Amino acid sequence: MLDRIEREIEFARFDELLDLYKGWLDPNHVGLIKQIKDCRDWISHRNPKKTKPAVIEPITAHKLLSTAMDALS
Repeated sequence: MLDRIEREIEFARFDELLDLYKGWLDPNHVGLIKQIKDCRDWISHRNPKKTKPAVIEPITAHKLLSTAMDALS
């Protein structure tokens, strides 16, 4: 698994890389992290053709991401 991550990290989409962590993290947690990323992308780029994603409060995003990082360390 680590070999695949090292090979594909430069070319893979972030969502695909997150899917690789489903073996270590709760798949629902990974889905929430993807929602945080979608919200971040929408704020950064504001593509009017895309609908506004679910907004996740910053404190909630911080807790989710901190929990994921702790689980992976």
